[in-house]
Amino acid sequence: MIFRCCCGPSEISEGVEEFPSATDELYTGGNYKVYEAPSSPPKASNPEKPTLLARTSPSASPSSSMGGSTGLAEKVNSGGRPSEVPRLPLTTANETRPRANRGISGSEKAHKAFRDSCIEGRACTILVDEDLGEAKPALRQEGQYRVSLKERALIMDPGAGKATVKCPIDGIEDIYQLADGEESFPPSILKALKPGEMDRLLLVVFYSASASTGGEPEMICFLERSSQGRDELLDFLKNLCLG
Repeated sequence: MIFRCCCGPSEISEGVEEFPSATDELYTGGNYKVYEAPSSPPKASNPEKPTLLARTSPSASPSSSMGGSTGLAEKVNSGGRPSEVPRLPLTTANETRPRANRGISGSEKAHKAFRDSCIEGRACTILVDEDLGEAKPALRQEGQYRVSLKERALIMDPGAGKATVKCPIDGIEDIYQLADGEESFPPSILKALKPGEMDRLLLVVFYSASASTGGEPEMICFLERSSQGRDELLDFLKNLCLG
């Protein structure tokens, strides 16, 4: 079919049908029928199963309406654009949303627990080198060590009524471990070790309060309960020395 522009006059060829307008018309076998829009939107085919738009209405209470006091259906049907998109609830009435844990992390809790155990006292194996010579291993004594924040000292307690050894934190000269090499330890200490104990070994070189004016350095050597405990103790003592 040939349509004529409605903006100006034009000649109509013979045998060509003319439409009054190029829109809103339906051609039915030579008769013209103006298309009329329905006065109201079509209803749902099954009223017992309303759509999402039909569930929200202006008269619905705030607890039953997902979009607020004004229903989403009213905004859509009136040709407007909803200013708020309805959101489904993330929790039910009997549930509570879990809150993010903003406290200390698990590693920080582990560090604090270890330091608390150092202050209270941790079991260890003390190795005593009594100048027995390289031929004999050092003596092994089951005791404990503790860190006194008040005295700022590492205290070794061999138990069994034996005297304790106090190592001032400020008097620590150096601390040796496996990474420093076996040559950093006396031969008698190395001979007293059992298989798998080398990575738990610590040797602390320090000056006592009486020897701080020019005396000879002293040392204490012991086995922590684990290699992780050894590393934790090194960090603890380092922070105390720098603090």
